[in-house]
Amino acid sequence: MQTVSAAPPPAVTTTSVPVGLAGLTERSLDCSAGSGYLVQLASELDESAFVRRVEEIRAAGTLPADATYLTAQGDCDLFTVRDNLWVLYSGPFTEVEQACPDRLAGPVDGFVKGATQASKGTYVGCVCVTAATALPVLGTGSTGAWVGEMQRALRVELDYDLSDLDTDPALWGVYGGRTQAAVGQVQEAAGLPVTGIVDALTWQAVQFDACQA
Repeated sequence: MQTVSAAPPPAVTTTSVPVGLAGLTERSLDCSAGSGYLVQLASELDESAFVRRVEEIRAAGTLPADATYLTAQGDCDLFTVRDNLWVLYSGPFTEVEQACPDRLAGPVDGFVKGATQASKGTYVGCVCVTAATALPVLGTGSTGAWVGEMQRALRVELDYDLSDLDTDPALWGVYGGRTQAAVGQVQEAAGLPVTGIVDALTWQAVQFDACQA
């Protein structure tokens, strides 16, 4: 009697996920979306640097639960760099207000941006959708995401000199001398006492100048 050998089991292909990206899903954007916003939490130009950055964010406790990532193959040309791109993000969200919890829970240098071709260059600050009276008082020694929001509004929307953030990215989210000086200029321009301390009236002045549609 002839013995028939069983066919070998089909080969199983596995994809190795770097330890630093464990628990994260790679998800491309919907290039047909006509509206929406996403939170850019971090970006790097190569995989090893990206993995290290994600590990840092995770260790700091600033990785939102619904964070995901994409590479240049799935970015819909929404980012300045189109090759060798790695982006950690949350969203897309329908409204800015929906994006802000992840923005504020994320790294201090994160930001909300438009998620369409028409709005991809648009930065939208959570400061613009939050009542000034609900925003924290900031001064020398303050740290955190709201300091980062103030810094980005001063730098991107109001064009104040915060070049120290380029030379030392660790200053993002830290209320230091140059941030304080820029706040003083905002206060002076608005006719407020120049204290360098961000109170509700100072937030209102920033909102008035930086949040015009």
